[in-house]
Amino acid sequence: MKQYSIPALILCYLIMGYFQFVDYPKFQKEYTEAAISWDVSGYYMYLPATFVYKDLKKCEFRDELIKNYKPTPNFQQAFRYTNGNFVMKYPIGMAIQYTPAFILAHTYCKITGQYPADGFSFPYQLMISLWSFFVAILGLYFLRKILLEYFSEQTVAVTLLALVAGTNYLNQAAIDNAMTHNYLFTLYVLIIYFTIRFYKTPKTRTTLLLGALCGLATITRPTELISVIIPFIWALNIFSKAAVIERFNFLKEHFTKILGAVVMVILVGCIQLVYWKYAGGDWIIYSYEDQGFNWLDPYIWECLFSYKAGWLTYTQIMTFALVGFIPLFFYQKKIFFGVTVFSFLFMYLAFAWEIWWYGGALGQRTMVQAYPVLIFAFAGFVDWILRTPLLIRWATWIVMGGCVYLNFWFTHYAHQGQAVFPGQMNKAYYWRSVGRNDIPEEAQKLLDTDEIYEGGRRNITPIYGVLSDTSITLNKDIQHSPVFSFSYNGGADWLRASADFKITFKEWKHWEMTQFILRFKNKDKVVKERWIRVHRFLWENNERNIYLDVRQPAEGFDKVSIEFWNAESDKEIIIRNLKVETFDE
Repeated sequence: MKQYSIPALILCYLIMGYFQFVDYPKFQKEYTEAAISWDVSGYYMYLPATFVYKDLKKCEFRDELIKNYKPTPNFQQAFRYTNGNFVMKYPIGMAIQYTPAFILAHTYCKITGQYPADGFSFPYQLMISLWSFFVAILGLYFLRKILLEYFSEQTVAVTLLALVAGTNYLNQAAIDNAMTHNYLFTLYVLIIYFTIRFYKTPKTRTTLLLGALCGLATITRPTELISVIIPFIWALNIFSKAAVIERFNFLKEHFTKILGAVVMVILVGCIQLVYWKYAGGDWIIYSYEDQGFNWLDPYIWECLFSYKAGWLTYTQIMTFALVGFIPLFFYQKKIFFGVTVFSFLFMYLAFAWEIWWYGGALGQRTMVQAYPVLIFAFAGFVDWILRTPLLIRWATWIVMGGCVYLNFWFTHYAHQGQAVFPGQMNKAYYWRSVGRNDIPEEAQKLLDTDEIYEGGRRNITPIYGVLSDTSITLNKDIQHSPVFSFSYNGGADWLRASADFKITFKEWKHWEMTQFILRFKNKDKVVKERWIRVHRFLWENNERNIYLDVRQPAEGFDKVSIEFWNAESDKEIIIRNLKVETFDE
């Protein structure tokens, strides 16, 4: 039999390597784009706090760290607990998994002295990236093995290529690979792999390893405790009474081995409890503070289809995985139950999280760690397609090819090119930009408003002007400008307000960017309001004119007002030369 899956696996590695080392090498980036930044810096902070600064409780190094490396705008990696100590916000599991990379980088810095041995200099960034890439390689290697237990070489080859080239796994494995999702992907693959081995050859060391893997997944993200169900339900054919009885008898026969696995889950999980007791004085601490779950009303539609962070909106090819549950039922009843139960339980947990867009995520990044299970449904679909007439197969490959193109486009432009803005997207901007390589800067206004004008203007008429000889300044203490109002009752298609803006430091947090707000009013009642965030178009030590176009509403109005709001930012912005003019299309 031809081994189609081996060349496919090598091609997957090459694709990942291109995005890791050529398209966007995060280990070469600085500040909030560095490999160790944002959430990664929080998961990682245990290591430098313990081994570099020897200060896991007070974190007195925090100000110097933020000043030198700026992994986050402020110290968000830990919070001050009731006993006065700092407690890490993120679980300890990732720090354990980063340890080999940290040791190599720290040893190199200590021996050579070429870089500061401070936990964040270039060798640490490089080793975390390389180690994370290795973890991804390992995960795909074993994924091929477990898929081949149930599917043909051709099916596995197509499935592997679709996973890497067509899903957001590419971003998490090759660029943002130091995040939890890449590591959890590999942990889940290994859990399935050793589960299969256990049922073939039940050995104590296999169950102990399974327990350790499930425990490590749990202290990486607590919701991954659901990983413990995989060894019990995997390859359980519930449609066969004999198979169910056989599974029950097997588990009963090897009860002591399973008990050992449970003990391992608890022992590994206790690492987190011991840290909480050491730093905070309590055995259990809810470190996510005001963030939690909405169990009774999970955000299913938003997580699947929203423009902000919809899973299928940004990873269209995984629609085939959902369809794949049907052929999986008919052709792979042995694994149907386990794949289905875990997949939908996982989605319920993931979609119930109140911060359902998961920060600046490209779609639903949290779905990536479920792919080692979901991919079996996708493989079921591919297996069925390979049995269909040639015309259906080619139509499917063409559609998949389009999904691959879009995934490459999303992965590239999510990090550079100012085209994709994870966590900020909306319908208007999505359809104006998706798949295109020539997006004008003007289109970014659609991230805040649903209308822009890009054609030629006729009948341009100035109707208002102020701040030509003076200016206003917004900063940490002055958040709101005066409201500039003038009488106007329409007569043109569009109204354009413009002003000159000057900054020294750019505000990168989009929720704190200065807003340029225009309202149409009728007897002080707001008829229509539109606004844009001006920092999108400003850079360090920059001054430029920025305008806002608003189509005049059909509803009657008698006044227009304009104001500026600094949106709680502490960055200073100077505004002058406010002008308003009307024009026709």
